[in-house]
Amino acid sequence: MNTKRLLERVTKNWPVKAICFVLAILIYFFHQMDMLKTNVYTIPLEIRANGSVIPVSGNENLRYVRVFVRANKDSISSISENTFKAFVDVSSEKEGIVQCPVYIDVSEKGLLIDPLELSARPEKVELKLEKKLSKAVPVRPSIAGKPAYGYKSSSVVVEPAHVTVVGPESMISEMQSLSTQAISLEGVRNGFEKDVSILNTNYFVSILEGQKVNVNVSIVPEGMVKEMEKIPVSMENLPLGFRLASDTPVISLTLEGRVLDIEKVTAKQIRAFCDCSNVEESGEYEFPLQLDVPSSLKITSQSTDKIMVRFEFSVEDNTRR
Repeated sequence: MNTKRLLERVTKNWPVKAICFVLAILIYFFHQMDMLKTNVYTIPLEIRANGSVIPVSGNENLRYVRVFVRANKDSISSISENTFKAFVDVSSEKEGIVQCPVYIDVSEKGLLIDPLELSARPEKVELKLEKKLSKAVPVRPSIAGKPAYGYKSSSVVVEPAHVTVVGPESMISEMQSLSTQAISLEGVRNGFEKDVSILNTNYFVSILEGQKVNVNVSIVPEGMVKEMEKIPVSMENLPLGFRLASDTPVISLTLEGRVLDIEKVTAKQIRAFCDCSNVEESGEYEFPLQLDVPSSLKITSQSTDKIMVRFEFSVEDNTRR
């Protein structure tokens, strides 16, 4: 077939052929469209600020964006929120109010899907940018409740004691410290160590070292001081025939010890005495005071350390003995 005859056959009834060709394309297009399915995913919006500025307002109420995904019906079932990351990048921006486009990162698994159409809503985010500042601030432990009765907290140590915060200059310059989540001491009798979170309620401020610190709490018995009065002093080892010719001496003393121990102590548990074994005749004697108290208690003061008494010898008493 020569070229002339081929051209005549191709151009014969060309309007009809052109219409058929267009219809075939449309049919193919709509078929492809029918094969695609649209899903919508809500994913967190990440702010990438690797430059000298950082947002100070604008995205506090827009922490998520919607990603519209069109893909083949057979492929879209393998897509999830983890397939994408939405972000705005202010690393190259300057201070002021800017319109930042929302970008979408696709995972390696998502890149294998073909066809794949993506769009984000909103497409842009308006942000106010400010100079980025960082500094170290102390971490304060937040204590709740009280230890069991008779115990107290002797120390609370936070490690690390300081963390580095990064954020807008106006916010970071005013920040003095951060607090931990509440650490309950309610009813505890022993010290403990645990990891607790740092409370950071400012959306624009980040903690470089992480969100947790180690807290070591020391719990010790609580001390108490108690005054003991009118404790009688006994005369021990008094030789036969002698008797006390003066009033029975009494003393006062101050005890110190654990609350749970000292609250139970009574005058009967305290032994105050003098060794009178060297008495040989009637008269006045001065003896060193001796005290015996429970081992868990300590004497911090006493009204006297010497006792003056008078003895007399009685032949009748000696005979009775």
